[in-house]
Amino acid sequence: MTDYTHYASQIRDLIKMSDIFDMYGFRRNRNGAISCPFHSEKTPSLKTYKDDTFYHCFGCGEHGGVIDFVMKYFNLNFAQAILRLNYDFRLSLTYAKPTYDKRKELEERKRAKAQLEAEKAERLKELLSEHGRLWDLYLITLPKNEIEEVTDEFVYAANRLPYVEYLIELEQST
Repeated sequence: MTDYTHYASQIRDLIKMSDIFDMYGFRRNRNGAISCPFHSEKTPSLKTYKDDTFYHCFGCGEHGGVIDFVMKYFNLNFAQAILRLNYDFRLSLTYAKPTYDKRKELEERKRAKAQLEAEKAERLKELLSEHGRLWDLYLITLPKNEIEEVTDEFVYAANRLPYVEYLIELEQST
């Protein structure tokens, strides 16, 4: 009989809840929530926590990690969920302890993923800051009445705001 706990720890290190959502076709809203697949609802109530390693649904109370989600969603037992994740994410997990080179490769992949996430967070921060500056410019230069002349700054802010909002939404959905 195979002991799947070793595989489970590797899976927990390699796969985040956002990876699960992407793999199985769940779309997150602006707040990062999805519609819970475990009960019917109109407003997304399932969110991820603890560095994207756990989920919790505020509608039905369902919670757990990546393996728990796959077990519940596909109605699988623990071993079947491990095998499904290994196959779906093409992890090529082995029971043998990873070699020094494999450990270095895994660490490099983790580091690269963390770097991408940090860059994404920085880009989102910059976009939100630009959005705030544009709103300030828009409100400051907004004509007070029909007689007041429309300034170039007002036109720039009015035209740029929807584009920046689109970029923010795009950044949050990826």
